[in-house]
Amino acid sequence: MKQNSYILNQNKGQQLNTKLSVYKTSLSADKQKSYTKANSYKDFFMNFANKTKLDIIVALRKCPLCVNDIVNELGEEQSKVSHNLKKLTKCHILVVEKKGKQRIYSLNHSTVLPILKIVEEHIHENCVKFKKYCGERCDKCA
Repeated sequence: MKQNSYILNQNKGQQLNTKLSVYKTSLSADKQKSYTKANSYKDFFMNFANKTKLDIIVALRKCPLCVNDIVNELGEEQSKVSHNLKKLTKCHILVVEKKGKQRIYSLNHSTVLPILKIVEEHIHENCVKFKKYCGERCDKCA
């Protein structure tokens, strides 16, 4: 009886996946582009929503670092840092340069640094909690 219910549930899952594929293929070209664009935005901003990834980004604002330096800076396990570095690099948020056996990571200067500057300006001008903590604008928070 349990095996039959498992097969039934498995069939329902397959039917749902089939319906989703039919739905995706039935979307117009414009809607598919929009759907893909929304997913791209989500994938990009998820990198900034993850605490470890954001900590890596903030650490690399100061200067380029190798994996061991990032691990020491964050106090995280090397495997966790490496895993997140790979994802950030895949999304071109980070740039990797090989120096001998080391890989030196830095922020993508052409896109990510300008985005971070815009976000920082937005925080200074618009975030209420920030203003309560720091006043209108101050040097120690820049």
